[in-house]
Amino acid sequence: GNNMIGLKNSPIKECFMKSSTDLLSIHKTCWIEIANQLSSLCCEKLLAIKTIASSFRMTNKPAPTTCSPFLPSILAPLKDFNDVFGEKAFDDDNDDINLHVNVQDGGKDWRVLAITAISERYRTIVLEVLTTVRTMDDALRKRKKNVNKSNDTSNGQLSDAEKIGLQLYLDAIEFSTELDKLSLSVACFPALVELMTEVEPFSKFKQ
Repeated sequence: GNNMIGLKNSPIKECFMKSSTDLLSIHKTCWIEIANQLSSLCCEKLLAIKTIASSFRMTNKPAPTTCSPFLPSILAPLKDFNDVFGEKAFDDDNDDINLHVNVQDGGKDWRVLAITAISERYRTIVLEVLTTVRTMDDALRKRKKNVNKSNDTSNGQLSDAEKIGLQLYLDAIEFSTELDKLSLSVACFPALVELMTEVEPFSKFKQ
């Protein structure tokens, strides 16, 4: 018993406290790395969005009525991991390692870190598709400038550009639904807010 009296301010206690702090830091770093790895897996699936333009361009394909088949699977790696291991990242008794903070208050948990990266990549790809489509449409209009405008949209059907834009809109809506399943909101991610603003005008073509 007397041998324990001197431990209060001993190097042993200092070493123990430092080790504890290091472990907490490692714990947090690990979850951040997990978020990075999961976002990378999800971003790979986003590349399928680039195929939307070619699927409608000069194909007479009907206007889309639902999201792209691949869309629900984009967040699959993150959702699967969250279902099995997600709660292990949350420790309400220790703020130093708690990565689960109220998102509505601007906090960031590991899922928000992952979705932030995913949403930024999503926005970039959609903007690239829209830019390409608009450039091609402008060129097409110049070639048809002496042709009656009714030829651009026959029998009230949507143009290829309008179909592509509508597909991007439907996909963005589905992505928002997938976020809801993770108790997250589009409003928490500036890149997604910008993305929704870009595709919203195409909602008028929804049938």
